[in-house]
Amino acid sequence: MTTLTRDEMTASVRKSFDDLGEQAVQTMVAIGFAESGGHVEAVNDNYPTYQSADSIFRYDYGPGQVNSVWTSPYGPFDATKLTSDPDYNFSACRYIYDRQGFGAWSTYNGGQWRAHFQMPTAPTAPEPHQDTALEIKLWNALVAIRDIANEALKE
Repeated sequence: MTTLTRDEMTASVRKSFDDLGEQAVQTMVAIGFAESGGHVEAVNDNYPTYQSADSIFRYDYGPGQVNSVWTSPYGPFDATKLTSDPDYNFSACRYIYDRQGFGAWSTYNGGQWRAHFQMPTAPTAPEPHQDTALEIKLWNALVAIRDIANEALKE
């Protein structure tokens, strides 16, 4: 299985996310490592944990773990290409980001991405791309949940 280095993944992500700034690029890189470990051919079967056997949401593909709902015949992306071409995979991730933000990825919502985030300053919420007020409320709720979980772990 092909595993991307941080530099390789950053270069692929940058092609689709660079216009959003360095923090967005590094956030997507961190999500990619949290989701797939950087494995290009990664396929995650969400059954039976999260989906039914015949669910259109059953599989996640490639380093950015693009869900099967975005693949043919349901969506515009080819599952085989998602697991063979990192640039294509991260262009699909950008397509999804433009519609749902980073909240489309469970490792972002759960905070696992933070363990893979590398920037000289502490991470902050990426700039909202749409529905600004709602995204700020959701971000604040996620931060509060994270803080509660961290406190519970200390006990």
